[in-house]
Amino acid sequence: MNLKSNTNLQKSILNQAVIIILSTLLLLVLASCQAENCSEVSSSAVFEASATPIIDIVPDTATPSPTVEPTITATPIQPSKIESASVEAEWLPYDLPYQVYLPAGYQEQPASCYPMLILLHGQSYNESQWLTLGVQEFADQVIFETQQPFLIFMPREAYYLQEMEESLYEQAIAELLLDEVLVKYPLCEARTQHAVGGISRGATWAVWIGFDYPTQFAIVGAHSLPPHRNDVFKLAYWVKDMPKEDPLALYIDIGAYDSYVEAAQIFENYLVKYHVQHEFHLNDGMHEDAYWQAHLLEYLRWYAAQFHEPISSD
Repeated sequence: MNLKSNTNLQKSILNQAVIIILSTLLLLVLASCQAENCSEVSSSAVFEASATPIIDIVPDTATPSPTVEPTITATPIQPSKIESASVEAEWLPYDLPYQVYLPAGYQEQPASCYPMLILLHGQSYNESQWLTLGVQEFADQVIFETQQPFLIFMPREAYYLQEMEESLYEQAIAELLLDEVLVKYPLCEARTQHAVGGISRGATWAVWIGFDYPTQFAIVGAHSLPPHRNDVFKLAYWVKDMPKEDPLALYIDIGAYDSYVEAAQIFENYLVKYHVQHEFHLNDGMHEDAYWQAHLLEYLRWYAAQFHEPISSD
């Protein structure tokens, strides 16, 4: 044999030996597994592995529940209103009916005390004159602007053609009505919180009440004032009784074409003569509803400005 043939023979023998060795080792492994019951171990291992749960993590795509906000229910504020009432006395030959303006929130948020304004109607009218002119709506506006609530009382003069010197109307307002409302409503007792005003004949009454009862009233408004024939003579006596502190706040206005404008100007000259502090406004207009309605908002703003002491709430 040549060298190449010997080499091939050696490789063949070596391969066969390797196969024999591997076969022997495989037989030994199988025999060992049978002795140790490897099949049961493998089966148990497979069971335990398959018992492990498979958890699929699914992203949360559900819409979140909306956050529930607490509901706060505000107590509704009642609007302003008008009430009707009446007062009587043995010395008065007739009942004294009156209407009351109660501001918005009067029932829900009462103040410790309210300023008061008494408004007197003109001759041949009754207490509804002020409502017809729009006093409720204008008062609502002024109170909203100033945040200064006040009550308005509008009494009736039943005998408006009676001579003023013979009438009991002044006493009925300054004594009977005032005593009644101070008990019935939460009003401030200080005179600086008491105002009285009027139109035409009511303006004359307001001047009388303000000067005759200076300890009860500190604020007077006389709108389209027709002074009584004796007022310029009475003024000298009125001035002597006026309080030195917190003097009377007096507002007079009249239209330039009012038939009483000359008499009003004469009265105003005497106010200057006796050094009585006052405001005098000569406006364009006549002695009529259109004039008073055009200036009613101005009147109410002036009254509200006089209630200078702060009003606290409970």
